[in-house]
Amino acid sequence: SQGSSLRIGHGPPPPPPPPHLDPRNLAVVQDLRCRQDHEEVGAIRVSKTDRDEAELQSGGMGVEPGLADEEVFLAQLVLRSRLLNDEFQRKLLDVIMQRSNNGCSSVPISRVPSSAASTNYSGQGAGRFLRTPSSGAVEHAAELECLFNEGPAWVRLFSAAPKSLQRMREKLRKYLPPHPRGQWPLCANILDPVRASIVVEGGAAQILQVMHWFTRCESETSMPVRRVKNKFSRAEEAVADGYRDVQLGIIFTGSGGHRIIAEIQIHDLELYRLKLKMHKLYKVHRASALDAI
Repeated sequence: SQGSSLRIGHGPPPPPPPPHLDPRNLAVVQDLRCRQDHEEVGAIRVSKTDRDEAELQSGGMGVEPGLADEEVFLAQLVLRSRLLNDEFQRKLLDVIMQRSNNGCSSVPISRVPSSAASTNYSGQGAGRFLRTPSSGAVEHAAELECLFNEGPAWVRLFSAAPKSLQRMREKLRKYLPPHPRGQWPLCANILDPVRASIVVEGGAAQILQVMHWFTRCESETSMPVRRVKNKFSRAEEAVADGYRDVQLGIIFTGSGGHRIIAEIQIHDLELYRLKLKMHKLYKVHRASALDAI
């Protein structure tokens, strides 16, 4: 049913599109199941009582249009992201190591040293592990030599802490109506509560190959791809910050069976270095007040 400006979904979800997602000619390809509250995911759980109360709020109880109470669902998403983040990071490392030049088995990401910034560490045959300078976005990284069509090349995996509650709150306004995904709860559209970056040196060809490690190998990774956002295919004016990468929204299942939609970002090395330099400017751009910077 419809509130004054808040869409509150009822009934079964619409049928999904074909399972194969091909981003070559599209900027964004998104499966209709790509929400944290979808029954396939369950990172956010919404009861009938929750929906009834949201309809009352949107019907004139002094709530800002489109912003019915989201705190309980934000709390669910924050908890799920904290519970699953470490497993998600280790899983990505496993996927990359399967493509590494020496075919090593899994190495826990906790082996990355937690000492001073810029410390280098040589793992046994698994590649190089390093501590990155603190930037507020990146926690640590692993670097492995992987096999590509053009030959071996280094791949870097940068892990991040789960997205903070404050940052999730800031993102809610992005999805207010008339945004096409402006269906309550809005926080179900936050698709990067846990995320990591994969950085390659070989430009577009290697970005495409890394993307295929996930989009064409779901049976191997056990991480179904539900969204592909390809910023390389967008017109210049459509890329607000001028930065281009490929982002995959995947369903990650932890060892306890809990699920979450997570984001894998695939970057070119030179562009990634530029992104790190631009990060402070990005924080200023998105901040609603000086104390948010």
